[in-house]
Amino acid sequence: MEIKFTNRFIFNRVLMNPKICKKLIETLLKIKVEKIEYIESEKSVESPYLNHGVRFDVYVKDSNKIYDIELQTYDDDIPKRMRYYQSMMDMDCLMKGQEYSELKETFIIFICTFDPFGQNQPCYMIQNKYYVEETKTFYDINDGAKKIVFNASAYDKEKDIEIKNFLKYTSSNKATGQFATEINQIVERMKNSNSLREEVMFISDEIQYYRRKAREEGREEGLLEGREEGREEGRLEGNRENALKMLKDNELSDEKISFYTSLPLEEIQNLRKTI
Repeated sequence: MEIKFTNRFIFNRVLMNPKICKKLIETLLKIKVEKIEYIESEKSVESPYLNHGVRFDVYVKDSNKIYDIELQTYDDDIPKRMRYYQSMMDMDCLMKGQEYSELKETFIIFICTFDPFGQNQPCYMIQNKYYVEETKTFYDINDGAKKIVFNASAYDKEKDIEIKNFLKYTSSNKATGQFATEINQIVERMKNSNSLREEVMFISDEIQYYRRKAREEGREEGLLEGREEGREEGRLEGNRENALKMLKDNELSDEKISFYTSLPLEEIQNLRKTI
């Protein structure tokens, strides 16, 4: 199995390097980051009022800003996800008793291997604005919340050479330019790490096995009963079996197992109680 930067396990590990993480933020946003104070991979934030929390890929703080960096390899209603992620970032940022004015400036950065908006643009900038009818003009609302979506598949249309090289590497796994080459060197070193490679391959192979098994069982059940539900139930059952095996190994967190099996975190936690 070829291990690529677009494997989210690898992506998260690479960005845990403060130098790489800082350089990526500066490259993509064209801002200066003085010092990264905090990086957390797969950070979970739970709402005290909702059952549905959120798990950020890479959560980064500097002195007065917060960055969420997400790798997205498939379309999963990105606009609604960004909306929800923003609310959870604000909840995590603002402690009880603090004023709204103390909310930090936030950046949600989605790095996609596909075009989520279908306009064949390498970058989409999303900010809240208000509209004045009299002047027919939109104005920035200046709420400190910014969302940036990169489409790696359109890297050839990007004018900034550093961003273009990074998006090209994300899209094709071909490193050109100093920064993309530096990332690739880290990925190559990870490939040579037997323990890391074995973990990635084990997880990927197990998931693929159970997905194939689930599809086969789902098709058989669906044909026998004449119902489409058989396919979905077969897939879910395979994911549950996979999750139980990972839980019994007791080497991965509930959040990682939820990510790798596509099962809700609450279901993983309930499965753990059965062991």
